[in-house]
Amino acid sequence: MAALVETRGLTKRFSQGFFSSQKTTALDDVTISIESGETVGLVGESGSGKSTLALSIARLLQVDSGQIFFDGDDITGFTANQMRPLRKALQFVFQDPYSSLNPRMSVKGILSEGIRLHRGLSNKSEVEDEIVNVLTTVGLGKDDMRKHPKEFSGGQRQRIAIARALAVEPRFLICDEPVSALDMSIQAQILNLLKMLKVEKNISMLFISHDLAVVNFLCDRAYVMKAGEIVEQGGVDDIFNSPKEQYTQDLISASLLAKSN
Repeated sequence: MAALVETRGLTKRFSQGFFSSQKTTALDDVTISIESGETVGLVGESGSGKSTLALSIARLLQVDSGQIFFDGDDITGFTANQMRPLRKALQFVFQDPYSSLNPRMSVKGILSEGIRLHRGLSNKSEVEDEIVNVLTTVGLGKDDMRKHPKEFSGGQRQRIAIARALAVEPRFLICDEPVSALDMSIQAQILNLLKMLKVEKNISMLFISHDLAVVNFLCDRAYVMKAGEIVEQGGVDDIFNSPKEQYTQDLISASLLAKSN
């Protein structure tokens, strides 16, 4: 199958300080691919370059070199105007459901923005019908659209964040540590929701986590990042059961230890 999302040799460096000429390498010749309908994990410790790669793929960060492809098109040099039609197809679910939702807006307002902008719906009843549909998909109800984010738990807020992404009918979701801020029982609910969406909506996902056990549950394949490089890749069963790199083995051990405590 042709890759829906692909990077080739991405490199990104950041200055160490305003007056410094030295730079830190965040991405070092990173090449990954994600097929249509596939969920791919991106694993590594904090500072390994996972979020930098995600922001680069979404063209929210400019890389220094390399290429980014979406559905066969090289989008590396796309301008903001050229990227606008792709924003519908490519959506982000962020780590912190407390800061990613506008506290001043109702759920209806949060969801209707994307529906009106990216799907071209303007009729009030049509927009409300779509809001109810997407809220139902993520396990919330019609009455919830009148509420504000402060009236929900962390897990419910993350469901709203997922609903916001789904509302524009994307083909590809980038989930950046979407369960790390949640309690264990709530994590399981959100992971099961994402797994259901993969099957029912055939959405491709890049799922970012420092927790290999979570990636093993949700993903088909995984890439392991260390200091801006891909150090291991393969099917999740192979990586989880027969890791080749000591770094990967250490990540698995840390994940299992955290689960046992």
